[in-house]
Amino acid sequence: MEKHSRTFLKLMEVFAGIAMVGYAIEAGSKIIATIVSMYNPVGAHNLYIGLDMSPVYAYSKSYFVMAMSMLIAIPMLKSAIWWAVIVMLRKLDLDNPFSQDFTSGFGKVVNLLSGIVILSVIANIWLKWLEKTVGHFDFPRLAVEEYLFMTALVFILTQIFKKGHELKQETDLTI
Repeated sequence: MEKHSRTFLKLMEVFAGIAMVGYAIEAGSKIIATIVSMYNPVGAHNLYIGLDMSPVYAYSKSYFVMAMSMLIAIPMLKSAIWWAVIVMLRKLDLDNPFSQDFTSGFGKVVNLLSGIVILSVIANIWLKWLEKTVGHFDFPRLAVEEYLFMTALVFILTQIFKKGHELKQETDLTI
């Protein structure tokens, strides 16, 4: 059974690595597309998989850069979450799952997920305002509810693992 668990955890580590690289590529593609658009305004018509920010670019370069910065920060945070998951999986000891290193990894993931929620709310509000100001353009509606739900679940897991770590420390002290 333990061999299957370790194999499954290694497989999860590989999947987390693939997700991390995918989000890093998305962020990098958007960064490169933004830089190219600054020198060639035609590039703003198809920035990333059909994203057309040309009306924003025509209205204001600074608004364009701000909008793209928000749209770049989200996949960067997602990539950082998957990196934190990889680190957690590497530190996980099945014989001692309530270690301080593993428990603190949950806190990092909660902080990164909270960052995505906050940034997504701000970006959605700002992009709606920008759409009213600039005129219609197709901006991606950023998911908030899903990440808020994930943040709550991981926060609950964090509290459970913190309590498990505290109980383990008490048990170690009494022995």
